[in-house]
Amino acid sequence: MDSPLVIHINAKEMRPSVVGARVLDPNGFLELVVREIRQTGRKQRFDGDGHPGIQLRSDAMQLVSTGDGWRSEDPMRHHVREGKTYLKREYALPATACIAYLITIARHNQLREQFLAMAESKPFPWPPAPLETTHVLYSVMILHAYSQTGQNPNLEEVADEAP
Repeated sequence: MDSPLVIHINAKEMRPSVVGARVLDPNGFLELVVREIRQTGRKQRFDGDGHPGIQLRSDAMQLVSTGDGWRSEDPMRHHVREGKTYLKREYALPATACIAYLITIARHNQLREQFLAMAESKPFPWPPAPLETTHVLYSVMILHAYSQTGQNPNLEEVADEAP
């Protein structure tokens, strides 16, 4: 994969203010994604079509934030967003794994056409990608040490303050 990669971003985790997991440094994160696709994409069987996930190395963990933190009764650790109380981002558990999910623009356009054919009047959830796009980043999975254990009553959701 030596040709230029132009990545169109649709992943909510890349937005500057979200509830849940978030990419803290989008530019640094995209640099790592491109590096991983070029260096280990073939080994990870990444093709942007049938196998769209690419696992990032540990240096990505400093660029992301998980969406959960230890439950706290301390009101100073919380803020209110849209009428709901959330744990502040700085109390999120550290990330232990991160997977970026990308698809090729050809696959994106194919899914778009399938969706539009089925969904009479519903808008497609992803806007059209710019012409020069080669890949679309549609999700970032950010895990912590307790992600695999299912619902944990000792954890609560993390969010940024409302924009």
